[in-house]
Amino acid sequence: YVLNIMNMIDSVKNSEMHILNPNEKRINCIYNSIIYNYHRDEERPICFDKNRGWTGFIEKIKKYIDTNPKIICTTRDVKEVLTSFIMLLRKNNYRESNFIDKNLNKENINDDDRCLYLLGPGIVGESIVNLINGLKNHSENILLVDYDDLINNPKKSMEKIYDFLGEKYFEHDFNNIVRNYVEKDLEAYGIEYMHDIRNQLKKENYDYNEILSPYILNICDTHPILLEYKYLCNNLKKRFFI
Repeated sequence: YVLNIMNMIDSVKNSEMHILNPNEKRINCIYNSIIYNYHRDEERPICFDKNRGWTGFIEKIKKYIDTNPKIICTTRDVKEVLTSFIMLLRKNNYRESNFIDKNLNKENINDDDRCLYLLGPGIVGESIVNLINGLKNHSENILLVDYDDLINNPKKSMEKIYDFLGEKYFEHDFNNIVRNYVEKDLEAYGIEYMHDIRNQLKKENYDYNEILSPYILNICDTHPILLEYKYLCNNLKKRFFI
């Protein structure tokens, strides 16, 4: 929500009223206050503001919130991400209200169409472009947590996160994960179970070679943006992670 609200303020800066009577000091005060006011009712000393777009707006964070932000970003093989979405859609019997098909707005949609949308203007492509921008310009502010590393060695992965944050490590039970909040996936995305959290940390093994077409698999292996994403992630992992 915080980034979305900040982007709404950007639209105010481009409005006629601001152009007629610009007051940067007041606008900046509004920017500075958003994150603190949004989380004001949070009693715990540390909270995480989740938004997959933050990595594309680190300059804005440094200008208005904190000069040394810490962003934890999970990464995963793009083919596995697409497979996960397709399996979710199948689990939902391709419900017509799902956000992917609604954005495609065409008839006779197939899974290739859905993957291309996700990789293009959809949330997968958008997230990758934002992350690339962040890694190129502000890699010191980003910790990448690889999905497979987290699954295979969760304790070491979590220790890296605590070290990155400068916080004392807390012992976690990865076989008894408690979910305190249930997101309204069906209402928001038209896809039920999209943010389900299992009580045990484990991987669901779907073979993307059986789910994705050769056409989509080839795009994942050859598209310049996806190759750059893979290169930057691997390079940063060598510096900071397992």
